[in-house]
Amino acid sequence: MATPGTIISGVGHVGLIGWLIIGWGLTSEPLEIQTMDVSVVSGEEFEQMRARTTPDPGDADPAAPVPPLVDETPPPPPSEEEPAEVAPRRSQLSRLRARRHRRHRRHRRQTLR
Repeated sequence: MATPGTIISGVGHVGLIGWLIIGWGLTSEPLEIQTMDVSVVSGEEFEQMRARTTPDPGDADPAAPVPPLVDETPPPPPSEEEPAEVAPRRSQLSRLRARRHRRHRRHRRQTLR
């Protein structure tokens, strides 16, 4: 006994193969292709064209690049204010995380009872 999926698949495949064999709706007009006229140029003609479009570098020396201006005044000394709050060190952070983890486990054990 065939299942509904097998029947649907078989009908679909037979229909697709039949459609391809008969060719319904497969006729179409080819796309219009745009063409361009070209001509062959000899090496001498190419060099003449290139000479007309390439600028003449001349004999002038290129200008040296201008070095950037650097401000050599020293920065002002740091003001003597109260130091900002220092972040906890890594060992302190790991102790805090361990304490939080122990509290979480203890709380979880109590709630599961």
